[in-house]
Amino acid sequence: MLQQPSQNLLSFFLCLLFFGMSFAQEQKRIEIKYSGFLEFKEEEAPGLKVMTRDDSQQIHVLHEGVNMYCDQALLYSNEDFIEAYGNVKMVQGDTINMTAKYVEYSGKTKLAFASGNVVLTEPNSTLTTDTLYFDRVKQQSYY
Repeated sequence: MLQQPSQNLLSFFLCLLFFGMSFAQEQKRIEIKYSGFLEFKEEEAPGLKVMTRDDSQQIHVLHEGVNMYCDQALLYSNEDFIEAYGNVKMVQGDTINMTAKYVEYSGKTKLAFASGNVVLTEPNSTLTTDTLYFDRVKQQSYY
């Protein structure tokens, strides 16, 4: 049985729409914007990149609207996971700022763990604690 040309065309456009939607929903990976020094340590862990700041500025990484700055970081590219050390600052738009000595962040789950003199500042409040869990999907923090 032959299909009408309009049915073929409709099927084609539906396939394109489905493909486009699935491609658009793909998560972005943690992106290195600046690192003074960068070492590849594949022998220690697959996809491991060790970043260290230089005299001019801190390391800068970006993930879906969150900018992170720190003095040293371990980026596990294969896992889309980062450990940040020393004067860590996370900035989400103009609403959320967080500083800490240490931060772990997963680009897959968008969960962050911060420890060491953590200060979370939002437009109407400031929270100071030793440890903090922050869920970017729910925009909730736990301490």
